[in-house]
Amino acid sequence: MMKSMIKICIKDVDTIKYTRDMISKILKDGMGMEDYLYEMAINEALNNSVLHGYENKGQRKIFISLTKLSDQRVSVRIKHYGKGFPGNKTLRRAELKAHNVPEEELFLESGRGLRIMLEGADHVCYNKKGDEVLLIKRKQEPMEKSSTVS
Repeated sequence: MMKSMIKICIKDVDTIKYTRDMISKILKDGMGMEDYLYEMAINEALNNSVLHGYENKGQRKIFISLTKLSDQRVSVRIKHYGKGFPGNKTLRRAELKAHNVPEEELFLESGRGLRIMLEGADHVCYNKKGDEVLLIKRKQEPMEKSSTVS
């Protein structure tokens, strides 16, 4: 199977809702991936890119690429030009903390995005600068209908 890739460039934060809808449609119709938790993970990565990518007044673009790696795997890469952060180190802390989240943190305004990304994608990693994230997801096999016993 040949890989297929779609690239999107966001130049205006006002187009984010349209971009989210377009990504959802591409995943479902073009790549056969219908997974709402994966879409939530992508949305969180996009939120972070908007938040941090629009800090830099010079380069205010966010690049998104969606790639169908195989019939069973899809990747989404999101890159911004704002200030990066130690993404992989922070991901590891979020993984360790995932099962021991203090109750007061559950209701904070922010801070859950990385956990949602880890939950929604099979693989999440950042580049060294921390301004680009990769989310990979394997398609779930449809659940078999259970047979009923009379």
